[in-house]
Amino acid sequence: MGTLWKRGALAKARPLPSLTALALLLADLLALLLAWGLALLFRAATGGSIDPLLYLRLLPALLVFPLLFGAFGLYPALGLHPAQELRRLATATALGFLLLATGAFLSKSGPLYSRLSFLLAFALALLFLPLGRALLRHLFARKAWWGAGWWWPGRARRPWRGSFRRPPSWA
Repeated sequence: MGTLWKRGALAKARPLPSLTALALLLADLLALLLAWGLALLFRAATGGSIDPLLYLRLLPALLVFPLLFGAFGLYPALGLHPAQELRRLATATALGFLLLATGAFLSKSGPLYSRLSFLLAFALALLFLPLGRALLRHLFARKAWWGAGWWWPGRARRPWRGSFRRPPSWA
């Protein structure tokens, strides 16, 4: 490890908060798509009539979730206590599903969508979103690009700069 440090390989490795945020965003979108897909499959398996084209038109509406998650400070969500992150994630998810339900009601297409699949997708999203983020942290927390830089204003003439190199204890 000392030879790598002398060569400058580790000195050049810096955390990239934008890449961390992008990874979290993609994991969130994948978790939402998985929740919707499983909810629709369950509804179709239990005898409900599901029109896939109708639900494909809702796909662009899923972009409201990353906007809400960003507004709630969940990108890159570094430095948040796990309970605070879970609370923000659940609140933003509930608000997103509430906005989707309101939009379906106001567009007068509400009766076309299955309420059971909508509620099941909400419950699965509340489960899959934190699990997806935990899996992402487990896989990438030790990578050089994961995390965010930090600055500590010390008493010395030059402030001490560093990065979050170690993963948090909950990752």
